[in-house]
Amino acid sequence: MYRAIDCQGFAGGFTLGMVQAGFKLVGKREMRGGFGVANCEANRHLLGDAWRSEAVEPESWTRADAEVVFGNPPCSGFSVMSARDFRGADSKINHCMWALVAYAALVRPEVVVFESVQNAFTSVGGHALMRGLRADLETRTGDRWDLYHVRHNAIAVGGAAVRRRYFWLASRVPFGVERPSLRRYPVLNDVIGDLEPLGR
Repeated sequence: MYRAIDCQGFAGGFTLGMVQAGFKLVGKREMRGGFGVANCEANRHLLGDAWRSEAVEPESWTRADAEVVFGNPPCSGFSVMSARDFRGADSKINHCMWALVAYAALVRPEVVVFESVQNAFTSVGGHALMRGLRADLETRTGDRWDLYHVRHNAIAVGGAAVRRRYFWLASRVPFGVERPSLRRYPVLNDVIGDLEPLGR
């Protein structure tokens, strides 16, 4: 079983998906304040007990052994939902992406992946920033990392929403992306049907 560390996975949607895909969660790292840590702690029955969370400044995150480091650092530097003067490759919120890469360099996994909005790749300066993050990873580790830019819409891969996303994926091993063949798309009851027995 491959081990994985959640680095800024926040409330745990990506985290749960990794566990459901067969990865063993061995750590959760969040910045001070620990947004989402309480939710993940409350769901250990779903996420397992082999992990420890840390909600401190990124420089204080401790290393754990893992094959994958994953997360979804804030995408507001590229989101059309944020103020225009806040957006762009130089947005201060992008320090979260740099922190994820620095932590990945400390762990030295085989694969590093984070989710963002598609504008992080398609906007002016975004593509250069994504390449810069890979260059930083290579400088810190001394290894070659192949960078894959994966764009998709959640509904097209079985998700329950029309939600265009971008995944930055750096790998030290050969990596392929398979296109899923869906038999059907999710409907409302697939998304919230488990709430019915809870009553009002």
